[in-house]
Amino acid sequence: MSIKIHERIANTNTMKRVINWAVPKDVSGTAKTNYDTLQKIWPTAFMLLTVGVAQTGVILNSDDMPKKRRIPLALNNVITCAISLLGVLVTDRYTDKLMNKFANRAKVIFKNEKQERMVNGIKTGMPILVSALLYKYIGQVLATPLADKVNKYLVKKEMVDYSKD
Repeated sequence: MSIKIHERIANTNTMKRVINWAVPKDVSGTAKTNYDTLQKIWPTAFMLLTVGVAQTGVILNSDDMPKKRRIPLALNNVITCAISLLGVLVTDRYTDKLMNKFANRAKVIFKNEKQERMVNGIKTGMPILVSALLYKYIGQVLATPLADKVNKYLVKKEMVDYSKD
């Protein structure tokens, strides 16, 4: 019987290193967790990997779109990801304060067994919300004019030639 793809991925050395980082054992042999750190950085890392790398690669390799549109759109994606990452790093302190206020309020409102799940959901959802807002709205507004200027600069310096397209 063949090994399923997720089992193959789980058995790679890279994933084993990630698992050892996420749940390392201290000197006494007890496991501790980096779940809070992972919960905080994963949404931004996932966004940058999927959108920043994968979508930009698809755009650059697309034969359906003329080169004159591919380069600026790829630049826009890369600049948007950079702005979003910078925005997440800059707003981290303020986001943590807001997230803690939401979590404390959830502890007051939910006094049953679902309280821990609600707080965990808030701590997971806030980085996703911040990353998405920065990427879809603020990053795009700032990146579009920058990508246009970079594209014009590349054409001016003859690093990109659209005449052959």
